[in-house]
Amino acid sequence: MYQAIVFLPLLGAIIAALIALAGAHARHPGATPAAGAEDHAHGPVDERHARGAPSPHEEHAVLTPSASEPDIHQPPAGGSRFAEIVTTVFLFASMLLSWFAFVDVGFAHHDSRVALFPWIVSGDLKVDWALRIDPLTAVMLVVVGTISAFVHLYSMGYMEEDPHRPRFFSYLSLFTFAMLMLVTADNLV
Repeated sequence: MYQAIVFLPLLGAIIAALIALAGAHARHPGATPAAGAEDHAHGPVDERHARGAPSPHEEHAVLTPSASEPDIHQPPAGGSRFAEIVTTVFLFASMLLSWFAFVDVGFAHHDSRVALFPWIVSGDLKVDWALRIDPLTAVMLVVVGTISAFVHLYSMGYMEEDPHRPRFFSYLSLFTFAMLMLVTADNLV
């Protein structure tokens, strides 16, 4: 149960990242710049200026996004909704499990230590990658899990117009995983 609390957000982050990568590849197949599109000494070449079209600084110029400004009017990446749903469902599952852990540890006093695997072994020094679940950790699991689950749910509507939602949800789930690893750490290392 404790491994699921911590690693479900990581699994959601990996799935959303794969969807983001597939969407980026579908949006920009071959992702290499065209020949002559970039002058190495001066940066990108403004093709409108080369064709004699008005520059973006002129009064009658048509406003188009530059390379530094993201185009929010792009279509969403394929699988965006799936990435949102998967990461949010995994976070809500992690939240529910953290509430069960809170009841088990807080009221039944079942503290535990879950060793995942040895991390550093050097002579007499042995540091395990382990999860420590005690009353303070159980409280923090509930706080982090509940807030993160509802942030994911809120972000589904808030980020609706963003074409890069899978990447956002991947980062959000990865951040939640890092917070959960932090509060369940068994040792300082």
